[in-house]
Amino acid sequence: MRRLPTNQNENQKAIIEATRDFYGDDTCLMHIAIELMGRKRGNKELSEQDRADMRYIQANLADPVYRANLMF
Repeated sequence: MRRLPTNQNENQKAIIEATRDFYGDDTCLMHIAIELMGRKRGNKELSEQDRADMRYIQANLADPVYRANLMF
């Protein structure tokens, strides 16, 4: 499994925080954050539930009010 980037830009920080907000502090589910960042090589295959969760997180990130209230 790939690791999260060490020098994160603002978009990557928002993706990580939105994923943590959705799942809580469960770090084993960061593969969805990696997939949202487009870092697919070496990442594990997502299940259908993971894909549905990823679409929900993407919809949350598209909302400017939600994105402005993320703490990162």
